Amino acid sequence: MKRGRSFFVTALFAVLFITSCSRAEYTYDIIDLGKYCVAQSINDNGQVVGSMLTYSNHVVLFDTTGKGNHIILDSDSMEASIAECINNKGQIVGYEMVGMVLVVTVFDSTGNGDNLHIEGTWAGGEAYEINNLGHIVGYVNNNEGRFAALFNAMDPLESVLLGALTIPGSVALSINDKDRVVGLSAITEHRGHAAWFDSSGGGDN
Repeated sequence: MKRGRSFFVTALFAVLFITSCSRAEYTYDIIDLGKYCVAQSINDNGQVVGSMLTYSNHVVLFDTTGKGNHIILDSDSMEASIAECINNKGQIVGYEMVGMVLVVTVFDSTGNGDNLHIEGTWAGGEAYEINNLGHIVGYVNNNEGRFAALFNAMDPLESVLLGALTIPGSVALSINDKDRVVGLSAITEHRGHAAWFDSSGGGDN
């Protein structure tokens, strides 16, 4: 009995030692990307986007070395902007405040300011995610409510309303590379359900 117990204890310590050694392999260094900043999204290439607060929110492509050589992607104005997502092609989406309205925006990752505002979102809208095909999801406002929408990073005129279970509307939050879209749709004014949207806009949600 003692021999069996001794073997069990020895085996247990061996497992704990191996586990601790395995865990020791996974150590991480924290790189300080800067004060008054929020890193919002990272792609598979290690590019990081987010926001930097100066006198307003600015969209930035972060210098991941920690040296602070960030690239500001929006116009240098008092208007607020947010980057929500970057895909593996380096396409960056979010919104830019134009006047008093949030407009869905594809940001120029070079910092040259050639940002693309998506038509049809001038009543207000936000982009939350972009897949590697350049397809963007978010929402737009209209006179009936707020509705989930699919946009195209290469064509500012191409947008598809994805429908809702009922008014006051819906929001698309995520899209994969097969163009499957999920988010939230209202069923009453104060209640919502998780939703899988028909990306064709046919309403088969």
